[in-house]
Amino acid sequence: MIQKYSDQRNKDLDQGWAWVIMIAATGTIMINAILLYATGVLHVALLEKFEEDNAYTSLIGSIYSCLYSFAGIGVGLSTIPAITVIVYFFNKKYGVAIGIVMSGAGIGTFITGPLVQYLIMEYGLQGTFLLLAGLGGNVIVMGALMFTSDLEHKHKREAKLNYSKEATTKRHCCMNCDIQNILHFDIFLDKTFMCCCVQYCLWIMAFSILMLHLINYAIIQGTTNEAAAFLMVYVGIGSTIGRLISGLSVGYNGLDPVLLNFGCNGILALATACFPFYSDKYLGQVIFAVIFGLYSGGLSTMISPLCMDLLGAEKVASGIGTLFFIGGVGYLAGPPVAGVILDYRGEYKESLYLCGCLFLLSAIFTLVTSLFRTPSTEHQITLSLDNLKDPNFKIFDEKLLNNLNVSVEVLPVETAICTKEKDAHQYYVVDDKTNEQTPLTTYCAT
Repeated sequence: MIQKYSDQRNKDLDQGWAWVIMIAATGTIMINAILLYATGVLHVALLEKFEEDNAYTSLIGSIYSCLYSFAGIGVGLSTIPAITVIVYFFNKKYGVAIGIVMSGAGIGTFITGPLVQYLIMEYGLQGTFLLLAGLGGNVIVMGALMFTSDLEHKHKREAKLNYSKEATTKRHCCMNCDIQNILHFDIFLDKTFMCCCVQYCLWIMAFSILMLHLINYAIIQGTTNEAAAFLMVYVGIGSTIGRLISGLSVGYNGLDPVLLNFGCNGILALATACFPFYSDKYLGQVIFAVIFGLYSGGLSTMISPLCMDLLGAEKVASGIGTLFFIGGVGYLAGPPVAGVILDYRGEYKESLYLCGCLFLLSAIFTLVTSLFRTPSTEHQITLSLDNLKDPNFKIFDEKLLNNLNVSVEVLPVETAICTKEKDAHQYYVVDDKTNEQTPLTTYCAT
């Protein structure tokens, strides 16, 4: 059986403690989503308490949201690891796992509106902030259940060894190698990934505007505060469904995450641009809330699969961190811009048109991303017939290559089929009983 990971080197792959880590990651994402999506309800309460303009008040929510995305600051310290850890503990069940983990954000969104509105009514704005802080502290418990996998340890050891060979004897060079080993600066030279970053920033900007201003917009349209806050329940329902479906769709031998990303952005562009024409009724607001949750949830689930597909497992953590960092720019810029438009124009219609354009631009950049993608490469493995007769043997790729399709050719004896060393990689045969690893023949593109 050909596998992407080594079961022997990572005994918890798709089993055992991997499920505990999945539950802990789901809880982390759910708690962070409650805190993030609470900004919309809190925005209305802050407007009523301080009576400042929309643009100035929007800065509070946008600054918090951008801290959610800047790696190493705020809840970004827990969000990025919770998404990244799934890559190292799941292979064939990765789609199911990432779908469940990201659906935690949908569940959090479902809870946010009624919960925060109730807390504000019962305990006031200051009491609400204290209780939300206590809720956020539970992320520490979730993090205590996670640990580094054998596979991730292996990647770090190999990367450090490779950079050490290239480093000079000077101390500052070694330090530079350690930094490169951790951050993978070469991803900034990847045109495909850079286009992915641009499209992510664009849809995050539109998403942040809707997330922060949707409730206030509904109130301006004549909806009560309680009913407007309840819109987040519908967003949560749609988000949970969208995240589960997207996760299952991009699983083992699943759909192309770039194609799904394009579709979600396109549908959101159309739905948002048309929202002013059906937002005067509460039913129209509910319909939009479900659509917004469904497809924005799908986009959120695409973050990890996109990085895995474009960069590979070795650089996926750096890729996710970079995407979140760039997304922070969108979080910071979006809501204040919409607030300025509302203050000067007196209505949200132009802001909604802006969101539609941003989603559309994001869809276009997703298409541009596909132009620079490296096509999937078919590789050939040559092995002996005796290997295949033994049911205790299996094959795995030691280098965890991305964009890899593998075919097996059975020959009477083991023969090398690669002539160019730079194209060669090593496969191993593993005995399940003894865990003994036997180097197989090298392989190259055919």
